[in-house]
Amino acid sequence: MAAPVNTVAPAITGTIEVGETLACSTGTWTGGVNSYAYQWQRVDDSTIDISGATASTYVIVSEDTGHQLQCVVTATNNTGSTDA
Repeated sequence: MAAPVNTVAPAITGTIEVGETLACSTGTWTGGVNSYAYQWQRVDDSTIDISGATASTYVIVSEDTGHQLQCVVTATNNTGSTDA
């Protein structure tokens, strides 16, 4: 068995506005996933993890204004982990 393989990328849905909630799907994986973990990030010239933003949903705050947001999903099985 190998680490999970992402076959359909995770997707973010929701309204992009301060105070609104975004949701991150897991995407589609092969390889017998046991668990998923999430990390929301701000992206500009660099990528910065948003402290404490580790759920599948994220409420947009004023500090996010002017930044792109992304959600990294980590799928784990008995062999290893893979990010998408």
